[in-house]
Amino acid sequence: MMKTNFLKITLVASLFLAAMSCSNDDDATGGDDGGGAEGIIEGDITEDLFLETGNYILRGAVKVHENATLTIEKGSTITVTAEDQAAGINLLMVLQGGKLIAEGTASEPIVFTSENQNAEGGSGDWGGITLHGRAPFNGPADSLSEAGQEPYGGNDAADSSGSLKYVRVEYAGQASSDGEFEFNAFSFFACGSGTVVEYCEAFEGADDGFEFYGGTVHASNLSMVGMEDDSIDWDEGYTGSLTNVVIYQYDNVGDYAFELASRSGEFNATPRANALVKDVTVRASNRGGKAAFDLKQGTAGNFDNIVVSNAESIIFLNDQLDQVNDGTLVFTNANFEYSTNLVVNNVDGTDISGTLVSQNPVAEGADASAFAGWSRYSEIDGTGANTGVIEGTITGEVFIPAGNYTLKGAVYVEDGATLTIEKGTTITVTAEDQLAGVNLLMVLQGGKLIAEGTADEPIVFTSENKNAEGGAGDWGGITLHGRAPFNGPADSLSEAGQQPYGGNNPSDSSGSLKYVRVEYAGQASSDGEFEFNAFSFFACGSGTIVENCEAFEGADDGFEFYGGTVEATNLSMVGMEDDSIDWDEGYAGTLTNIVIHQYDNVGDYAFELASRSGEFNASPRANAVVKDVTVRGSNRTGKAAFDLKQGTAGHFDNIVVTNVETVIFLNDQLDQVNDGSLVFTNANFDYTTTEVVNNVDGSVLISSFITNNASATGADTSAFDGWSHYAEL
Repeated sequence: MMKTNFLKITLVASLFLAAMSCSNDDDATGGDDGGGAEGIIEGDITEDLFLETGNYILRGAVKVHENATLTIEKGSTITVTAEDQAAGINLLMVLQGGKLIAEGTASEPIVFTSENQNAEGGSGDWGGITLHGRAPFNGPADSLSEAGQEPYGGNDAADSSGSLKYVRVEYAGQASSDGEFEFNAFSFFACGSGTVVEYCEAFEGADDGFEFYGGTVHASNLSMVGMEDDSIDWDEGYTGSLTNVVIYQYDNVGDYAFELASRSGEFNATPRANALVKDVTVRASNRGGKAAFDLKQGTAGNFDNIVVSNAESIIFLNDQLDQVNDGTLVFTNANFEYSTNLVVNNVDGTDISGTLVSQNPVAEGADASAFAGWSRYSEIDGTGANTGVIEGTITGEVFIPAGNYTLKGAVYVEDGATLTIEKGTTITVTAEDQLAGVNLLMVLQGGKLIAEGTADEPIVFTSENKNAEGGAGDWGGITLHGRAPFNGPADSLSEAGQQPYGGNNPSDSSGSLKYVRVEYAGQASSDGEFEFNAFSFFACGSGTIVENCEAFEGADDGFEFYGGTVEATNLSMVGMEDDSIDWDEGYAGTLTNIVIHQYDNVGDYAFELASRSGEFNASPRANAVVKDVTVRGSNRTGKAAFDLKQGTAGHFDNIVVTNVETVIFLNDQLDQVNDGSLVFTNANFDYTTTEVVNNVDGSVLISSFITNNASATGADTSAFDGWSHYAEL
């Protein structure tokens, strides 16, 4: 009871402070991690509790008791910390008569995750979500759940344990304290049909994705990705329905897509497990000795419109044939692709495939569009509607519809050509192509890239390896060449690509990038002389649109501007190993609403800013406007948030910096400080050692160089919700 009170006090205090902040400053945000409420969820919940949208920590075994309702608002993220994971079991458990109302949306799902993200492998990081209901099951009346040793079951087929909509559970499967079992992502113990389960996903759990222990709950739009045991498991007389289901198993990982039983040792117990399963797409593991379906212990079931691919065997049939022979276990409209066996009859070895399975090669399976934008499945397998390879030189108008594509080699968009990529598309560099050479997307002068995603359906450029080997990144990122002014020679060639850039058109356009995420860039050049940035802009003009873009865990810079006048807004950088933003060669655009999150002791500078190496007064001078910025630095010794050098100017306003040793290194010359063209206003700096290191002459700088404001709020982090990795921090 004391833990319940502590929980409520923590949350109320957080919400009160947020409300006070908003009343004093209309632009106030909830913090660097995306805004909203914060708090710790722990202990016993014995009365109704509402959690407004925010970022919470789940600590220990949290139990929602009878007659209590825990309501979690859309857009919330609940995380188990590494420290709490090491300390013991962490899970969310709803007891009989309690309710969990967790209703997200496609644009604002509710995410349960872990800080470790199962980095150590083995058992998962936490214990997932478990609901106990009062619906029928076929076990003893005094049964206690495996997960929690709590009572479940009854006679109320319409019982409700709450409502789960757009809920994602990541990295579950923590081992029990006695080591006897691992927790599922979602467990439903005798939950009734009044329990709503829609648009839910289990991601990379060490045990099952969804397990139904009896009950009558109906679930739709379920996704499972990378489960290490079974994706769906039912037993103890489950008689609900599962519709529109996608399952993606990694190669040689996991047991069965479906492991289905009625009751161990009592194959004819009442009620018999007999559920309706309809509209399913399974991409199986192709693991030797496994199948997509493991049917056993007296289960029945009606399976319709089922598509399975990448499987050695489709069905293992065990224990008894009665349900096949009486027609209560049947597959219709089955579209099965397998390498060895359609059905393995482990009962008597007879061929019962014709009785059990009715095939239809045009069966389509799940409607994968239901998972777009909010699920991990949409990032890995997408809609499945469009696939292909993007390679070579693009010389005309090329449109790429939403789908999943491979980027191979150096892809060039030539002068006069336009490459248009539809929202919701994922473009991946494979491990094989990474080894073969440099892979990148490059727009030449006069070419255009139109890549306009949305918050619900961003466009993602990524790699198969996800920089698993460290060192240089996996691919070469996106590079645009324009015809705007810069301060280099007219015959200059870009470092990335050795292509011409620059001109006299400040409003030149190289295309439009909206809601584009570039992951794991920084591949080394073929001669090993440099590494490619995530985004590179060579003399791009103000007609180039750059909005809502993110660079994630690249081995070089996030965004680099080589001259030009391009204006960019809502930029995110997470975990860059070099600089997050770099400009030089006379860049004179604007950068607004910027978030930078450096990992501890990783990366160089948040901003490395120059005008021109060796020619500090070259014209045009780099002189950009940077406004509304939040930097969480690396606190790396010998580094700073800002490295200002080689004659750069710039106006920086509403800048918040934390977790740094030093805020600014000033190098090469003081002219721009003294004439007021290099200035910081509304600066809110938190540092451990030095605000400014003057590497020119060590003198005290004029006071107007930095105007501090402890109330400066920095970026509006809500702009990054739903589509960026920054929002997951």
